Amino acid sequence: MNKSVSWKIVAGHGAHIKASLHTLRISQQGLIEETPLADLDHLLLYGGHVLHTSTILHLLNTGVFISFYTTDGELIGAITPPSSFIHTDIRAAQLKRTAHPFDLAKRFAYKAMQERIQTIEQYDRKYKMNSVSLLRCGEMDILYQTLYETEFLIKLDELRRVHRLVHDMYYEIYARLFDPGLQFRRRAGGPYQDPVNAMLSLGYSMMSSCVFASLQGAFLDPNEGLLHSGYLGLVHDIAELHKTEMIDVPLISYLQAHPPSDQDVTWNSKRCSLSSRFILHLSAQFSATIDKKKIDAHVQQFVASM
Repeated sequence: MNKSVSWKIVAGHGAHIKASLHTLRISQQGLIEETPLADLDHLLLYGGHVLHTSTILHLLNTGVFISFYTTDGELIGAITPPSSFIHTDIRAAQLKRTAHPFDLAKRFAYKAMQERIQTIEQYDRKYKMNSVSLLRCGEMDILYQTLYETEFLIKLDELRRVHRLVHDMYYEIYARLFDPGLQFRRRAGGPYQDPVNAMLSLGYSMMSSCVFASLQGAFLDPNEGLLHSGYLGLVHDIAELHKTEMIDVPLISYLQAHPPSDQDVTWNSKRCSLSSRFILHLSAQFSATIDKKKIDAHVQQFVASM
């Protein structure tokens, strides 16, 4: 895949972030890292850090997006370069389009469901080569029947219900691809009790930031969704189309080659946390598999539909 976005992730707590006209300087736990601003497209901040206002100005003037996340990877908000402000005429066209969202929401839901079902089917074929089945009796029939019935739905709440059904079944089956010792059972919200959910959250948040930047670059309102409603609805819509290919499948391959050690993962009674070193390595993997051109293409398809 073509990598066209340069990321910088600052995770954990206590980093001091400064910038000159040409360089971003991050000081954390006694280590200092410098990055030329010309090489940076997006700064992602997880947890609590010290960010100087002059740094924000230097980043925005260079065209760098800044996204803020909780420790668990939930997007809090973003600061975008001035050139990405929503254009009045495009916003009006978008609102007109999202006033009647069903047909496009159905396309989004069908595509996301199809990707997940086909991925599960591909892994099941690999398992059967070793005389083992990934699936339990009737699961694939339920998934394909649900996908088939999607064609005949006429209400948005029905569409969201079947999309959620496939979503939940997919992650329960997907969980069987991992070492049981990782204690991943299904997709869950934070605080995460297992490392796989924390890793997925990292990947999804990176990709959501990429989607957010693409939507802003197209002068679209990221909150005006179709399949998803409310805050960052359109970000979630576009991200759903790419999660399986860009995050889920690469994570399986990565963990098969790089099983997390005790130094990579910290467990306590409240949450499971990833080390800064592991986050750095995993984010490099996701940076290589998040295809900005494909995301931009879907955003442009949305614009063309308005």
